[in-house]
Amino acid sequence: MRRPFLSVLPILLLLPSAARSHHSFAAEFIRETITIEGVVTEVWFKNPHVRYSVEVTNERGEAELWDAIAGSATNLQRNGGWTRDSIKVGDRVVMTGNRGRDGRRLLNIRIVRMSDGRVLPPDGVVEYRHTDRQ
Repeated sequence: MRRPFLSVLPILLLLPSAARSHHSFAAEFIRETITIEGVVTEVWFKNPHVRYSVEVTNERGEAELWDAIAGSATNLQRNGGWTRDSIKVGDRVVMTGNRGRDGRRLLNIRIVRMSDGRVLPPDGVVEYRHTDRQ
């Protein structure tokens, strides 16, 4: 009777760490949709999430650094057609997405508009309708 349990025990011990290894959207972001505009200062085009640091001028004229997060590099390449050079350091961008919780300068990217007119949707859907759900 105990042998089946003992054979499953190592798997059961690994489950809590697997559950903690990734976060949920709700843990970091709220449904409020915002738009930021600024200059890209750093790029991390790698898995598990592509990230951009964007310097934004706030309403007081002060520079703020925002952390903008997209999906995995693999999915962005496959679904959105992005490459490592789609967004580079020094590019001026307008990013729309979900705001970070607790007032953090964190954005979950839903759409990127480049200064040259290109639109980069992470999921490959070109048409985008801005909606605020609160």
